[in-house]
Amino acid sequence: DGKQPTVNMTVTNTYLEELDLKITKKGKNTTEGEGLLSGVEFKLEKKNGEYYEPFLGPLTTVEGIATFEKLGQGTYRLIETKAAKDYNLLSDSILIEIDASNRVKWKMEKEKDDHWESITPITIEGDNVIPLTIYNTKQLILPATGGSGFGLVTMGGIALMAQAILMGTYFTLQCRKGDDKLRKKR
Repeated sequence: DGKQPTVNMTVTNTYLEELDLKITKKGKNTTEGEGLLSGVEFKLEKKNGEYYEPFLGPLTTVEGIATFEKLGQGTYRLIETKAAKDYNLLSDSILIEIDASNRVKWKMEKEKDDHWESITPITIEGDNVIPLTIYNTKQLILPATGGSGFGLVTMGGIALMAQAILMGTYFTLQCRKGDDKLRKKR
Protein backbone atom coordinates (compact mmCIF):
# COMPACT_ATOMS: atom_id res chain seq x y z
CA ASP A 1 0.00 0.00 0.00
CA GLY A 2 3.12 2.30 -0.20
CA LYS A 3 3.06 3.45 3.42
CA GLN A 4 6.23 3.54 5.46
CA PRO A 5 6.04 1.42 8.60
CA THR A 6 5.89 3.33 11.87
CA VAL A 7 8.21 2.27 14.64
CA ASN A 8 7.89 3.45 18.23
CA MET A 9 11.22 3.60 20.06
CA THR A 10 12.11 4.46 23.61
CA VAL A 11 15.59 5.87 24.18
CA THR A 12 16.88 6.12 27.71
CA ASN A 13 19.86 8.30 28.48
CA THR A 14 21.80 7.56 31.61
CA TYR A 15 23.32 10.50 33.41
CA LEU A 16 26.87 9.78 34.47
CA GLU A 17 28.20 11.68 37.41
CA GLU A 18 31.57 13.34 37.03
CA LEU A 19 34.19 11.75 39.24
CA ASP A 20 36.94 13.26 41.37
CA LEU A 21 40.37 11.59 41.50
CA LYS A 22 41.70 11.79 45.08
CA ILE A 23 45.42 11.01 45.27
CA THR A 24 46.94 10.09 48.62
CA LYS A 25 50.74 10.21 48.57
CA LYS A 26 52.60 8.20 51.23
CA GLY A 27 56.21 7.42 51.99
CA LYS A 28 57.23 3.77 52.11
CA ASN A 29 60.19 1.99 53.72
CA THR A 30 61.10 4.94 55.88
CA THR A 31 62.13 5.12 59.50
CA GLU A 32 59.21 7.45 60.17
CA GLY A 33 56.69 4.89 58.87
CA GLU A 34 54.20 5.48 56.12
CA GLY A 35 53.73 9.21 56.50
CA LEU A 36 51.79 11.49 54.16
CA LEU A 37 54.00 13.40 51.72
CA SER A 38 53.35 17.06 51.00
CA GLY A 39 54.82 19.01 48.11
CA VAL A 40 54.44 16.25 45.49
CA GLU A 41 53.32 17.63 42.13
CA PHE A 42 51.09 15.82 39.60
CA LYS A 43 49.62 16.63 36.21
CA LEU A 44 46.76 14.86 34.46
CA GLU A 45 46.44 14.31 30.71
CA LYS A 46 43.43 12.99 28.78
CA LYS A 47 43.67 10.69 25.78
CA ASN A 48 42.41 12.25 22.56
CA GLY A 49 42.66 9.66 19.78
CA GLU A 50 46.21 8.36 19.85
CA TYR A 51 47.70 11.20 21.89
CA TYR A 52 47.44 12.57 25.40
CA GLU A 53 46.69 16.25 25.85
CA PRO A 54 47.08 18.35 29.01
CA PHE A 55 43.84 18.19 30.99
CA LEU A 56 44.32 19.36 34.58
CA GLY A 57 47.21 20.39 36.72
CA PRO A 58 49.72 20.70 37.94
CA LEU A 59 48.40 20.05 41.45
CA THR A 60 50.55 19.79 44.58
CA THR A 61 49.74 17.54 47.53
CA VAL A 62 48.88 19.25 50.79
CA GLU A 63 49.22 16.95 53.80
CA GLY A 64 49.54 14.08 51.31
CA ILE A 65 46.31 14.77 49.39
CA ALA A 66 45.64 16.19 45.90
CA THR A 67 42.28 16.01 44.09
CA PHE A 68 41.58 16.36 40.38
CA GLU A 69 37.90 17.23 39.96
CA LYS A 70 35.19 16.56 37.37
CA LEU A 71 36.58 13.67 35.34
CA GLY A 72 34.27 12.15 32.76
CA GLN A 73 34.43 9.04 30.66
CA GLY A 74 37.81 8.46 29.00
CA THR A 75 41.41 7.43 29.54
CA TYR A 76 43.70 9.61 31.60
CA ARG A 77 47.45 9.61 32.28
CA LEU A 78 48.61 10.70 35.74
CA ILE A 79 52.23 11.90 35.84
CA GLU A 80 54.25 12.76 38.93
CA THR A 81 56.34 15.78 37.96
CA LYS A 82 57.97 16.60 41.31
CA ALA A 83 58.71 14.32 44.24
CA ALA A 84 58.76 15.19 47.93
CA LYS A 85 62.10 16.20 49.43
CA ASP A 86 64.42 13.17 49.84
CA TYR A 87 62.07 10.86 47.88
CA ASN A 88 62.36 9.29 44.43
CA LEU A 89 60.17 10.48 41.57
CA LEU A 90 57.61 7.90 40.43
CA SER A 91 59.32 6.17 37.48
CA ASP A 92 56.17 5.44 35.47
CA SER A 93 52.92 7.23 34.77
CA ILE A 94 49.57 5.72 35.77
CA LEU A 95 46.81 5.16 33.21
CA ILE A 96 43.27 5.50 34.53
CA GLU A 97 40.24 4.48 32.47
CA ILE A 98 36.66 5.50 33.24
CA ASP A 99 34.18 3.54 31.09
CA ALA A 100 30.60 4.36 30.06
CA SER A 101 29.25 2.85 33.30
CA ASN A 102 31.64 4.88 35.50
CA ARG A 103 33.73 1.82 36.30
CA VAL A 104 37.35 2.72 36.90
CA LYS A 105 40.43 0.64 36.04
CA TRP A 106 44.10 1.53 36.22
CA LYS A 107 47.53 0.23 35.27
CA MET A 108 51.10 1.46 35.02
CA GLU A 109 51.76 2.81 31.52
CA LYS A 110 54.93 0.78 30.85
CA GLU A 111 53.31 -2.54 31.76
CA LYS A 112 53.54 -4.97 28.86
CA ASP A 113 50.17 -6.53 29.71
CA ASP A 114 47.67 -4.41 27.80
CA HIS A 115 44.59 -6.15 29.20
CA TRP A 116 42.70 -3.75 31.43
CA GLU A 117 40.39 -6.63 32.40
CA SER A 118 43.20 -8.30 34.34
CA ILE A 119 43.37 -5.36 36.70
CA THR A 120 40.99 -5.03 39.61
CA PRO A 121 38.65 -2.08 39.16
CA ILE A 122 38.85 0.73 41.70
CA THR A 123 35.83 0.98 43.96
CA ILE A 124 34.36 4.48 43.90
CA GLU A 125 33.84 6.00 47.34
CA GLY A 126 30.88 8.14 48.35
CA ASP A 127 30.48 11.50 46.60
CA ASN A 128 31.92 9.97 43.39
CA VAL A 129 35.53 9.92 44.51
CA ILE A 130 38.15 7.65 42.92
CA PRO A 131 40.64 6.85 45.70
CA LEU A 132 44.23 6.27 44.58
CA THR A 133 47.09 5.77 47.05
CA ILE A 134 50.62 6.06 45.68
CA TYR A 135 53.71 5.08 47.67
CA ASN A 136 57.18 6.54 47.19
CA THR A 137 60.49 5.27 48.52
CA LYS A 138 63.20 7.40 50.07
CA GLN A 139 66.29 8.19 48.04
CA LEU A 140 69.38 6.22 48.92
CA ILE A 141 72.17 8.28 50.36
CA LEU A 142 75.41 6.87 49.02
CA PRO A 143 78.53 7.16 51.17
CA ALA A 144 81.58 8.97 49.87
CA THR A 145 83.83 6.50 48.10
CA GLY A 146 87.47 6.09 49.03
CA GLY A 147 89.16 6.09 52.39
CA SER A 148 90.29 8.83 54.70
CA GLY A 149 93.60 9.14 52.82
CA PHE A 150 91.98 10.01 49.48
CA GLY A 151 93.31 13.58 49.55
CA LEU A 152 96.85 12.47 50.44
CA VAL A 153 96.95 9.91 47.63
CA THR A 154 95.69 12.48 45.13
CA MET A 155 98.26 15.08 46.21
CA GLY A 156 101.05 12.46 46.06
CA GLY A 157 100.02 11.50 42.52
CA ILE A 158 100.04 15.12 41.41
CA ALA A 159 103.52 15.61 42.95
CA LEU A 160 104.87 12.54 41.10
CA MET A 161 103.41 13.74 37.80
CA ALA A 162 104.94 17.21 38.30
CA GLN A 163 108.34 15.67 39.06
CA ALA A 164 108.16 13.51 35.91
CA ILE A 165 107.32 16.55 33.78
CA LEU A 166 110.20 18.57 35.27
CA MET A 167 112.71 15.76 34.76
CA GLY A 168 111.55 15.21 31.19
CA THR A 169 111.85 18.90 30.44
CA TYR A 170 115.33 19.08 31.97
CA PHE A 171 116.51 16.02 30.00
CA THR A 172 115.14 17.43 26.73
CA LEU A 173 116.81 20.81 27.26
CA GLN A 174 120.17 19.20 28.12
CA CYS A 175 120.03 17.05 24.97
CA ARG A 176 119.41 20.09 22.83
CA LYS A 177 122.42 21.87 24.33
CA GLY A 178 124.58 19.02 23.17
CA ASP A 179 125.64 17.60 26.53
CA ASP A 180 127.41 14.38 25.54
CA LYS A 181 127.28 12.93 29.04
CA LEU A 182 123.46 12.74 28.98
CA ARG A 183 123.43 11.31 25.45
CA LYS A 184 125.82 8.54 26.41
CA LYS A 185 123.66 7.63 29.45
CA ARG A 186 120.61 7.41 27.29
